[in-house]
Amino acid sequence: MLRSVLLSISLFLVAFSLVGQKENKYADEDLIKYALVMKWAEEEKDKMTAIYNGWIRSNEVISAPRFLKIKNAADDSLKWSELDVVSEEMKVFNQITNDYDSMVSSFTALYKKKIKEEISAVLYNNLRKDLKNNNDLKARYKTILDDLKEDEEWSSD
Repeated sequence: MLRSVLLSISLFLVAFSLVGQKENKYADEDLIKYALVMKWAEEEKDKMTAIYNGWIRSNEVISAPRFLKIKNAADDSLKWSELDVVSEEMKVFNQITNDYDSMVSSFTALYKKKIKEEISAVLYNNLRKDLKNNNDLKARYKTILDDLKEDEEWSSD
């Protein structure tokens, strides 16, 4: 009798601890590592966007609105012919597009490297998936990310 009571209590404690582990599957350190890489990626994307927009604005061959029209017509030969793109415009458009693609490719390679070295691919994939489905985890992550951003703003002042 005592044995069955102890066994029941043991099973209850094991089940309870497993539920607790499932809810808190990720340590704050895991979330911090993930947040640091995601924060870096967000900052790099912002820099790339600024650089790309600068290239478009600063060239003297194609205006920004014309560049966007050419870009939007790139996959549509009918629209392309209607725009009457001259060779100089085409050269600048291709140069900016190729430079941007190269920049994105470099970013992607570095991003994957950071994930592997600083987070681990397994943790990244699991955490990314769980962040979509778990509101408590999402709230913990957002708090950590906001704290990191706030610390950076405070230290840069």
